[in-house]
Amino acid sequence: LGNQWALIFNGKLNVKKLGAIGDLATDDTLPAKAAIIAVGASGSGSPYFPAGKYKITSSLSCSPTNDISLLGDGVGLSQIRSTVAGSPTLLAGDHVGSETRTFSLDGLSIQYDGASPPVSGTVAIHARNIVSPSRLTNFSIQKFYDGLKLEATSLIGNIFISDFTIGNTESKGIHLLGGVQGVWIRTGKVTARQDGGSPVSTSVGMQLDYCNGVYLDGLDLLLNGRGMLVTPSTGETVHWVFGNQVILDTNLGAGLDINPQGGTVNGFDFGTCWASSNGEIGVKIRGSSASVV
Repeated sequence: LGNQWALIFNGKLNVKKLGAIGDLATDDTLPAKAAIIAVGASGSGSPYFPAGKYKITSSLSCSPTNDISLLGDGVGLSQIRSTVAGSPTLLAGDHVGSETRTFSLDGLSIQYDGASPPVSGTVAIHARNIVSPSRLTNFSIQKFYDGLKLEATSLIGNIFISDFTIGNTESKGIHLLGGVQGVWIRTGKVTARQDGGSPVSTSVGMQLDYCNGVYLDGLDLLLNGRGMLVTPSTGETVHWVFGNQVILDTNLGAGLDINPQGGTVNGFDFGTCWASSNGEIGVKIRGSSASVV
């Protein structure tokens, strides 16, 4: 490189080193983006948000061209406080083409602080075409229109999600679509209850549109409009969903609502699960024998 220095980085890149304050009053969007870009350019490392409240006012893209991991000091300690309306706060993976990426997150709270109620498209995390070893663990999502949206352009995935809370959502807590495949979810809670009041009647704890191989263990879907909605459209399939210790209680509608809209539901296997104290029936299955197999 002649008389130039080359920086080789492999580790945590503290967003405060790039100018973030974390006091909720200061807009920390640019330092956060700078950390993500720097890590993406190096091909390794993790943007690190130490304890603080980071005001974010536009979407953070993590990252269309490289694998990336966001780290914090723990739920409630490291907080991303977003005012991004109508768009995702965190964009993970390839949202342009069909390339696959890895994306991980650990030890962060993400909360929407914009106008209430949030409008459609106000999503905490929208991950597209992310694959193994992607892991989202030890996190919280609060007050968004949709919480976590996982999408794929074909049957790809292998995503591990654990130890989380998603609350006060307006529409969907978790949404699987586009053919995402191999999703492991354990030890989590999803509720649409609005700050101690009633949930929005149209809200869904978890919605499955198009996916293959979903493994649920220790998942609570409580106090939503419906606990889980399975609704593949024409040409889509929800194939092999396995549940253990899944609680689908105290929802306004059905705990589990299987309602294909032209698509096919093939293979549900739930054991040691509960669906009681719902406003409607615990498990509701609609559709013909050809659409629900």
